[in-house]
Amino acid sequence: MLYILFFSLVFGNQINYAKTLLPTVFDNYPPYHFLDNKRQKKGSTYELINTALIQMGYNPHVRQTAWKRAYKMVINGEVAIVYTLVNKPERAKHLLYSRIIAKFRSVFFKRRADKIQWQQLDALKHYIIGYTDGYGYPKVFLQALANKLIQGRSIQANDTPEFQHLKNLINNRVNLITCNQDTCNYLKQRYSPLFNNIGYIDKTIGTVGYFYVAVSKKWPQAQSLLKKLNKTITDLHQSGKMEAIYTKYGVAVPTREELELNVVR
Repeated sequence: MLYILFFSLVFGNQINYAKTLLPTVFDNYPPYHFLDNKRQKKGSTYELINTALIQMGYNPHVRQTAWKRAYKMVINGEVAIVYTLVNKPERAKHLLYSRIIAKFRSVFFKRRADKIQWQQLDALKHYIIGYTDGYGYPKVFLQALANKLIQGRSIQANDTPEFQHLKNLINNRVNLITCNQDTCNYLKQRYSPLFNNIGYIDKTIGTVGYFYVAVSKKWPQAQSLLKKLNKTITDLHQSGKMEAIYTKYGVAVPTREELELNVVR
């Protein structure tokens, strides 16, 4: 009888765990989600979404991989959730977007010794600008590249392309790089003094951008999952837990009004 009871408890727990297991994926994009020096998962969005999913009764199973692989996994329904990303029209046929979870500025980073300033992008036409294939850069930047008003040198969205961009800058392979201000500043601090001779031009490219979490439309009951996730994100915002998490990583907390925005990049 004891054996049957023990077997029932163990087997029942395994079934319950399987029912609540929720696969998610992210790419290496500090300070929002990344692997630290000990290969431990960290970051403001990583902690926020894990906290939200656990509060919702799920057991999040989190994977980290390069962006192109992560995106392919979520649109194919291999995982339920991917983070973080901008809202691009071509992605909407595959994904459902959450509330806004972070805001960011795209700026140009440069070597401090280089006296480069700009008001219009075509003022930078004589400089080589590093950027990452497939990223949701401001439309004005992508249009300038397409119209050949500026010169770009792209790299693939590998494990940490921003780190490679910074290395390209100090090794004089490019004159400027396009980067999320928070991301490249975080990498500069983490790898100090390697990038101490790099600064940024304090002018936003285009407008302020916003990041989202996305749910795969191929995931069972995707709309219901998104609705619960949005409510829990709002609850974490109102309770101050979001601010407590974000403060550890130097990430600005969206306002209540910004949570409700739907900004297409």
